[in-house]
Amino acid sequence: TKLEAVKLTYQLRQAHIATRLAFAREKRSLKSQLREANKHAIKLVVLVGEGELEQGMVALRPLTGGEQVLVPLNECVSHVSQRVNPAS
Repeated sequence: TKLEAVKLTYQLRQAHIATRLAFAREKRSLKSQLREANKHAIKLVVLVGEGELEQGMVALRPLTGGEQVLVPLNECVSHVSQRVNPAS
């Protein structure tokens, strides 16, 4: 999963989408990681989990309200771009 997360981060940055990469250090809970993202005013989190990757998917979770959705890994950049730059 780390390799896929790094690849996806690179692709998002290539698409001019500001991206922070964080791994679950020392088995931190998802809730703890989401709180940290919220402190950095991050509006959308891409969750790259083992279960999702087995299905070829990633989860997009908006931190400003809204539902978490699963999107195909190979379409993630376009989905994120649409959410963070809706006018584009």
